[in-house]
Amino acid sequence: MTKLTLLLEGKKELAAGTMAFRFGIDGQPFVFKPGQFLRITLLDPLYKDEKGNARDFSIASSPGE
Repeated sequence: MTKLTLLLEGKKELAAGTMAFRFGIDGQPFVFKPGQFLRITLLDPLYKDEKGNARDFSIASSPGE
């Protein structure tokens, strides 16, 4: 499993209950295949719930972008 430190650069609500997030990887290598997803863990979340501080996200970018 590859671990990266990501910086949230932007977010946008696409539809009710659907968000798009843009992360910067600051030159870290990031290679993925279509269909893969990310598990993102917040180190110090503002709000805590029963799901914990990690969530899974689909990658919507092309591997060539």
